[in-house]
Amino acid sequence: MSHEESKLTILRREVNPVFLTARSCLRISAKNGDAKAQKLLDVLKFDSIHTDKDAKFPKEFENIQKQLMLGFSVIIEMRFEATENYLRHSGIHQLMDLPCGYTSRGLRLAGKNFRYYGFDLPAVIDEFLPAVTNFLSPDDMKSIHYSSVDATNYDSLRNALKGAEGEILITTEGLLMYFTQQELEEVFRNIHKILGEFGGRWITLDRQLAIKTDEIQKVILENSPESSSEIVRKSFKASSLDIPDNVLFAEDEAKTRKFISDMGFDLTLEPVKKYIPERLHSLDELPDEHKSAIRRILESMCYYVMTPRRTGSLNANHSEGKKFSLRYGIIGGTLKFTLSGRLDTISAPELLDTFRSKHDIQNVELDMHDLDYISSAGLRVLLIIYKALPAGGFKMQNIKPAVQEILETTGFDSILRG
Repeated sequence: MSHEESKLTILRREVNPVFLTARSCLRISAKNGDAKAQKLLDVLKFDSIHTDKDAKFPKEFENIQKQLMLGFSVIIEMRFEATENYLRHSGIHQLMDLPCGYTSRGLRLAGKNFRYYGFDLPAVIDEFLPAVTNFLSPDDMKSIHYSSVDATNYDSLRNALKGAEGEILITTEGLLMYFTQQELEEVFRNIHKILGEFGGRWITLDRQLAIKTDEIQKVILENSPESSSEIVRKSFKASSLDIPDNVLFAEDEAKTRKFISDMGFDLTLEPVKKYIPERLHSLDELPDEHKSAIRRILESMCYYVMTPRRTGSLNANHSEGKKFSLRYGIIGGTLKFTLSGRLDTISAPELLDTFRSKHDIQNVELDMHDLDYISSAGLRVLLIIYKALPAGGFKMQNIKPAVQEILETTGFDSILRG
């Protein structure tokens, strides 16, 4: 890896630290007997779940972490194996895996008459692609593809579907809870457009797992005074991560169903029970009295299966097409940026790198008259710049209504203008 590549990877990780949660999945899969996951783990050398060395984890999280991870291990194994079984029974031979994480799914599907598209954040693909190509032949690489994408950026998704023909099964595993409401709407529009072109369906267990995870952890953490979701949120906060709220995880499921319909999808629920393998290795670590209870919870879940209709509020505020660009100049100690296009996971590292490459900067002014969209990764970079400057040294101007709405909805407007 070159110096510049290493620098870019570091920037990408800083812009989107949530990718670190994906590392544990590979370690869990290897522990559960996935030989291909073990091969990848031997190359990547993820000894344990990554934590920020400066993170201050809550005491109660430290004390019950081992038990908590047993529950997550069961969920991760079930989700991974069931989705693969769903693909094999679907009659569809193309899978768009969003996010692919560090899983062995591409290796497992190689040579089995499937075309696999593993999409994830640039920080993941930077690290994972060199490892996975160690185990793929030139023939495999014709049908197994990995690409850096931003799920809110339609062009990045569509451009990565090289050679795709016919129906696609799209799966999102452990992704949708990380989006703000605006980002979630972008993702729904993008997936609707892709399925409108290729045909197929979109499946996810994310909402069901959000509901059922607490039930599973209650079985395991019999004496814990807090729910697992409360503990996990505290641990994420300690690592400077957060889980935003969006309507897909609304307490009232009617709101979720209405949102899906308004975004132009028909929704059906498909029981996951018939796709869960007879044996889940992760259950072997649990006491006998817990195994059957947890199995019943897993088998009570359903896939959300979404297929696009031709109608729906799909074009409102849709931001696509214009690539990101920045121009800058320095007058005295003021660094002036003009931003254009989309500031998201793919483009945000460029802005952060440009800012950090300039010295003795006391003020930053952002002209955003041509900025169409900003994602949570872009907001994170603005906050990093804001915190690096003296009080009053950060200014935004000429903000488009769509971007202003994002700033206000996320609360960043009051922070960055404060």
